[in-house]
Amino acid sequence: MPRKSLKGDAFMAKIVDFRKSLVADFEDCTKNDGSYEGVIKAISVLNARSMTYDKLDCKAQERMEKDITDFMEYFYDRYGDDELLFRKIQENWPDMPPRIFRMAEFFVNEKMLSEAEKLYKGFSDARKSDMELLFSYIMDMRRDRFVTINLGDCVVTICFERTMKKKDFTETKRELRASLIRLFDQGGSLVFRRLSENGSVVNGFFVDADGLISSVPTDDLKDSCCIQPDGSYVELEDEAYEIAPLIFNRA
Repeated sequence: MPRKSLKGDAFMAKIVDFRKSLVADFEDCTKNDGSYEGVIKAISVLNARSMTYDKLDCKAQERMEKDITDFMEYFYDRYGDDELLFRKIQENWPDMPPRIFRMAEFFVNEKMLSEAEKLYKGFSDARKSDMELLFSYIMDMRRDRFVTINLGDCVVTICFERTMKKKDFTETKRELRASLIRLFDQGGSLVFRRLSENGSVVNGFFVDADGLISSVPTDDLKDSCCIQPDGSYVELEDEAYEIAPLIFNRA
């Protein structure tokens, strides 16, 4: 379904100053109309502006990447809790997010992956070996599987479906690798849940600040999965908790 034509786009495009940042352009576009429709129109204008970025030289490309990520940080700080606005954005771009949003997500992910690989190069051989072992253990399970990584300052949830498009699989695999590098760099925990014919099987891993990995005892693992945010204890049906293979007990 094509995106709806928005009246006023052509007029608003005339006031865009390409010397300004995207944040400044967005504020110019919405200063006289801060309604949902005004925000949608402004995103449309920035999308049109982003079409010109393919022809930039390297230095301009670097500035553009920062400009886009700065805009998205600004946008989510300002509108991140406005669920109705994001529903309207989805109505206008039903097939995929606006181009400017997709570009920002791509640049943020690429930066995260690049920084993770730099960390990896500084790992000891033993730490690299353990990280690669856990990475392979997760990737070799040819079934639906879910990984939850608690890094202290954030929680990352990654889902692998048994059948995935090649592009989605590649991107998810890279995200898992980057998240595991962060886990082995700063420490944290990982819960690995994989589906089976009789339900799901769950392993837990703990990585300390020195990069030493150990399996989480099954009782502790069950508690961590069954204790709800409100403190209540809800046992999950058809879920089996297993100690991780002994090869992962390094601590």
